[in-house]
Amino acid sequence: MAASPTVPAPASTPDTPVRRTGWIADLAFAVLTVVLFVAVALATGVHNPWDGPIPLALFLGVLLLVRRRWPMTVLLLSVAAVLTYHLGHFSPAGWIWPVAAAYFTAAATSRVRWVVAVGVAQLVYSAVDARWIIDRNLVR
Repeated sequence: MAASPTVPAPASTPDTPVRRTGWIADLAFAVLTVVLFVAVALATGVHNPWDGPIPLALFLGVLLLVRRRWPMTVLLLSVAAVLTYHLGHFSPAGWIWPVAAAYFTAAATSRVRWVVAVGVAQLVYSAVDARWIIDRNLVR
């Protein structure tokens, strides 16, 4: 009697501490982003936080909740949101740090060159915007 080939049982994925606490880290990054962005905006002279900083902070926080699943999408949407915010609001409150977690997560993927390109574009735009601010409103 010939031995029948055995089919290995499907390997179950162990519930590692990283898998269990991943959502806690995402939630912590989201809350930290919301709190810090609003706090810095208020500290830099924003009088009505509901006019821009709070909605942007909430948007960035929600994006961080899905950063592991769609890292490049989260990065691009975060950068676009920050650029849009700075176009419409005169605030020196952060260009890069509100999206630092999105950069970190996207840099851990195979698309590192794209992450660098997005970062350079954001830095160049922030420098151009800073130059415009200096030309028009040195006090700010």
